[in-house]
Amino acid sequence: MDAPGYDADRAEEYPVFYLQHGGGQTWTDWVEVGYVQRILDNHYLRGNIVPMVVVMANGNGVDFPTEVTTRIVPAAEEQFNISSEGDQRALAGLSMGSGHTLSTLWAHPGEFGYIGAMSAFGAPPATADVEAINEGTKLLRVYSGDVQDFTYGATLQLIAAMESRGVNHEFAPIVPGPHSWDVWQKSLIDFLPGCSRRVRTRSDASTRTRRGRRVHPAGRAVAHGEYSRTGTGWWPGRVEPGQG
Repeated sequence: MDAPGYDADRAEEYPVFYLQHGGGQTWTDWVEVGYVQRILDNHYLRGNIVPMVVVMANGNGVDFPTEVTTRIVPAAEEQFNISSEGDQRALAGLSMGSGHTLSTLWAHPGEFGYIGAMSAFGAPPATADVEAINEGTKLLRVYSGDVQDFTYGATLQLIAAMESRGVNHEFAPIVPGPHSWDVWQKSLIDFLPGCSRRVRTRSDASTRTRRGRRVHPAGRAVAHGEYSRTGTGWWPGRVEPGQG
């Protein structure tokens, strides 16, 4: 499903959201189990996001940072009227897909301005250019289920590692539940409008970290081989206040 009113000849290129599945899954899981199209449609109907293209690719058994930058993105840009600018691209994934997302961020800072990691794990490598990561990333938001989520401890280690290295990020409130679609759907529901430039209310309970210091705020599929497309939406904007 294309973005609502998708126009291949529109003068302004569409923003694009690259969304990854978990280990042992495929891109179809976000559609058939995660009901991503319903999440996107509901946000769009409520005015939380504006039209975009969502790209979901098969991420199993690949060097994902290379795959996404040399195959997935070029294939999407060849077929759709989408932006190649980092500040008009988002990348997110669950479990294994979060590892793919973060490894792409560490290797290619600035290529994707909005980063979402669900049931996340990993750490910035010693070679990571933290200054470039912070400069090129408008939002890096991490999600986790509760202690039932078997990556819970790994997510806390990731947060500690990013704080130690000074990587700017947000650690969303814990989503009650295990390593499951209940957690990942709620994470995606939060992430999509969170990428917007619209003003957030001061009731936002997320934890935001800048330069490694944690503070409490007051407050984007292609029909090409293994790729497939769906979705509606893009974030109108954001102003900071506050299984797989």
